[in-house]
Amino acid sequence: MPLDADADQRLVQRQALAGMLWSKQYYIFDVTRWLDGDPLQPTPPKQRRHGRNADWRYLCNADIVSMPDKWEYPWYAS
Repeated sequence: MPLDADADQRLVQRQALAGMLWSKQYYIFDVTRWLDGDPLQPTPPKQRRHGRNADWRYLCNADIVSMPDKWEYPWYAS
């Protein structure tokens, strides 16, 4: 932000930064655990082993993601 920014420009920046903080989401997707299931829960259905991510056993994502708009970008969480 330039030092000579007026009050309106500072407000716009403040709202933009607040929106970025507000839209942070934590995602975890562990394909091996999803395929094999949790040992303390019922066994997952066998069809799960033939789904679109069945060959991705190496994938384990865990991150905090800043989503521009969580309703426009639901793809990752679905």
